[in-house]
Amino acid sequence: MIHQWLTLLNKYASGKILILLFMALIPFNLLIFPAMQMELSRRSLTSDAQMLDVQIGYTAKQALNEIAQLGAQGKQWYRLITWTADLVYPALYSIFFALLLAFLLRATSVTDSRMSLVPLVPFLMALMDYGENIAITLALSGDPQPSGLILTLASVLSALKWACGIVILLFVVLLLFYLLFRMLKKTEG
Repeated sequence: MIHQWLTLLNKYASGKILILLFMALIPFNLLIFPAMQMELSRRSLTSDAQMLDVQIGYTAKQALNEIAQLGAQGKQWYRLITWTADLVYPALYSIFFALLLAFLLRATSVTDSRMSLVPLVPFLMALMDYGENIAITLALSGDPQPSGLILTLASVLSALKWACGIVILLFVVLLLFYLLFRMLKKTEG
C-alpha cells in the first residue's frame, strides 16, 4: 500500500499541481484563519483568546486556561472552526508538502530507498493534526471542565504535529540546497 501511495505522489508531483495547491493554501493563511481568530476573540470572554492548534506547544494547564477564556459562544465558534476550515486545511497542506517532497526528490535524483518514504511525513503530520482537533473538540465539550487526559493528549499530538512540520521543512530546505548545489556544479563543469 505504501508503494502505491508513493507511486501516486510521484505521478502527480508536478509544478502545475504544486502551484495550484499553494494558491489554495494562501487564502487559509492570509484570510480564513485570521478572520476566524478575530471572530473567536470577539465571541470569547476575553479578547486575547487563542486557538490551541496554532500554538507551537502548550501544556494541559495552558489549554485548560485557554478553554476557560472561551465561554459558551467561543467554544461553539471554536468547534465550528475545527470542523470546517481546519478539516480541509490539513488535507491541503499534507498533499502539497507530500507532492513537493516527491517533486524535489525526483528533481535531485535521490534514490535512497529510505528517502523515498519522506513524502509520507506530511500525512503523518495531518494525522496528528486531526487527532489534536478531535481531542480539542472533546475538551471543548467537557462540562464543567475538560478532562486532563484529553488536554494532555491534545498537547502531545500538537507537539508531534509541529515536530513533523519541522522535519518536513528541514527536508524541503536540504533538498532545495542540494538541488541548487548540483545546478551550480553543472554550470561550473
